[in-house]
Amino acid sequence: MGETTETGERPRLRHCTLVALAGERLAMIVGDERFELEQVQGTRDAFLRMKRYLDGRHTLEDIAQRSDVSYGSVRTIVGQLGELGLLRRERPAATIAVADFLERVNRSIRMWRAQIGYHRLFGMLERGEASRDLIAGLLLETYHFVRLAPRHVGAAIAHCREQETAELLCGYLADEYAHHGLIAASVEKLGIPREQIRDAHPVIGTLSLVNMLCEVGRASSLGYLCCLKLIEASPDEEAGARGAWREIARTAGLDADVFDGLMRHMRIDVGAGHAGLLEQALARTQHVPADAAHVAINHMHDVKHAFDQFHDQVIQYYTDMSNYVPRLKVDFFSL
Repeated sequence: MGETTETGERPRLRHCTLVALAGERLAMIVGDERFELEQVQGTRDAFLRMKRYLDGRHTLEDIAQRSDVSYGSVRTIVGQLGELGLLRRERPAATIAVADFLERVNRSIRMWRAQIGYHRLFGMLERGEASRDLIAGLLLETYHFVRLAPRHVGAAIAHCREQETAELLCGYLADEYAHHGLIAASVEKLGIPREQIRDAHPVIGTLSLVNMLCEVGRASSLGYLCCLKLIEASPDEEAGARGAWREIARTAGLDADVFDGLMRHMRIDVGAGHAGLLEQALARTQHVPADAAHVAINHMHDVKHAFDQFHDQVIQYYTDMSNYVPRLKVDFFSL
């Protein structure tokens, strides 16, 4: 029970999010499923050491030797993970049914959007630990991200092979083109003049995120549409987000309407159906090439991590009391 006899196999975990719980317990989140791992023997650190080798490149013997976990324990744990359906099982195929592709994408997006929300920046906001500068910084960088959206949308349009997809993205570009003004309205309510907002320069994490989306748009239309689904709010998130931002304003001692521009932007995007662009693009086809699907998923995963970097940079820059807020460009005469 819970053991595997295939000693030559090279097990690989399905993509998951690990969350540390009280004591030595761990939660493993795979798509919509949550598994709680309780300590029976050994330690959490020992399991994490072993987990890093469940990458499809190591045999059970390799894993035991490298992680300093007994072969018997490795064999049992891998067997249990297999019984729970947590090991990757490849089924070679030239194409993937659109319905299966969308189901897997949607499950992963729910997991990754939740994982983005685990970032310590949002914990700081919820606990009232974020300074006024940090809140202004998050809004400023969101303003830049929305303002620079035409760069990556334009790159995606220019490299589309399907006319229908290009037309879909042209509509998206028209929708998003002036939305940065809505975010600027929220920044202004924190006392930053509009002209300073317009002249501000984004932090590197914001530029990196935009440039990554440009690269995805050039490389894979399917991947770009998956990334849009990751970053665009869905209808069922709108009400919760509105309440959360109101509570953040209250906790920070800000006016209740300070985030109204941000919320209006979300409401307009939700009403325009931006989270459904991927489904619209695939509505007339039954299958996607497997190679294209794998590339698209990997792009989406990279963009998820780019958002972590984006939030890291917001904290790094806007919690340094010596930094300019808003950030200034460095020109020739500054040298």
